[in-house]
Amino acid sequence: MPRLSRAHGVIACALSAIATTAYAHQAAPTAPAPATATAAAAPAAVPTQVPAAPPASAVLPPVVAADTGTTVGLKSDLRLHVDRLTAWRLANAADAGKLVLYINGYPIQKLTPRHIERDEITFTLSRHGEDRQAWAALLGRPSLTPRQAVVQLGVGGRVPFDGAATIQLETLDAGYLAIAATAFVLLLAAFLVIAHRSDLLREGRMAVGAEHRRPFSLGRTQMAVWFFIVVASFVFIWIVTGAYDPLTGSVLALIGISASTALGGAIIDANKDAAADNTDGALKNERLRIETDLAALRTAIAEAQQRRAEAPAGVDLSQFDQRIAERQADVAARTVRLLQIQDQTDALARAVQPSTSEGFWTDLLSDQNGVSFHRFQIVVWTAVLSVIFIYTVYDSLAMPDFDAKLLGLMGISSGTYLGFKFPEAR
Repeated sequence: MPRLSRAHGVIACALSAIATTAYAHQAAPTAPAPATATAAAAPAAVPTQVPAAPPASAVLPPVVAADTGTTVGLKSDLRLHVDRLTAWRLANAADAGKLVLYINGYPIQKLTPRHIERDEITFTLSRHGEDRQAWAALLGRPSLTPRQAVVQLGVGGRVPFDGAATIQLETLDAGYLAIAATAFVLLLAAFLVIAHRSDLLREGRMAVGAEHRRPFSLGRTQMAVWFFIVVASFVFIWIVTGAYDPLTGSVLALIGISASTALGGAIIDANKDAAADNTDGALKNERLRIETDLAALRTAIAEAQQRRAEAPAGVDLSQFDQRIAERQADVAARTVRLLQIQDQTDALARAVQPSTSEGFWTDLLSDQNGVSFHRFQIVVWTAVLSVIFIYTVYDSLAMPDFDAKLLGLMGISSGTYLGFKFPEAR
């Protein structure tokens, strides 16, 4: 307003000078007709007219007021006092809605003012997809303590205006974090209790006796690890940023690999059990048939021997002896086969004998031949990628997008594990 008053004074002085000059020309001998001079002096009576806007060069850019000390976070209002905002809008014929908010030098391009009143402007802080990288830099590595941030204004694509306000930027809501952490801990505790009391994470045939438990499954454990990591990361990102679309193709690939590993292991175990049951059933049926045949042969031998003994004198006994010898040979052959079936049944029982748990880590790293490298490889890669995943989520508030080659390596490890599981099944 002081600048507008001074501008009015300048205009009034200029009009007064014009009137004086016109009067001097009227008095001189060489001056034009008095009517013309009088007509030129007429505007001196209208010094109160104000132009629509002062020249743009006469108005400096708006400057954000001094340190406000305001504590704000996403979904909250940030109100700033901006010096010369109204004059700047008039001089530049620009809408203040086109002003861009800068936080620590990062332009928040898609954030438009919610309210403008004279020299005050209000933004409702929100995170849009186009500004994801800027907010990730501002909110990354969140903590319960607000962090200092510098706020400026500017026009998109240009250097921000001079002047700044210092605010306290809240990166993590303690209330939401407490609720989410409590819910996650309860969920994890419930899962661990169920896994301890049941065979949720175990595989193999049911062991006999209450003191024996089936061994832990590497595939099921890996699937559970990725499930809880992804759930915790999803909730954490939502608490900090409000975004509910952080899933990436890599996350889906990791979940798919772990699920395929567990499913493949279950299918191999199921096929192993089915083949063993079929073989055992076939051996039992054959044994029952042989035992029935042996009973019939022994009865036939006894009858032939009785007929031979009761045969009248002079009857050729060689035919009886031949039949008895043939049946005794059949008995001997069937007896040998019965012994072979018994050996096969015993070997099958030893092969499918339920294995018992020897401890969590031993079960994960060992097969029937002891600790195996292919299992160790999966455990190491799962641990490494889990650490990278968690750190990336905390640092950039986004789930990582792993390289296709790295995912391929994870898939190869899982495929190797399943390939070695076939000999385990036999």
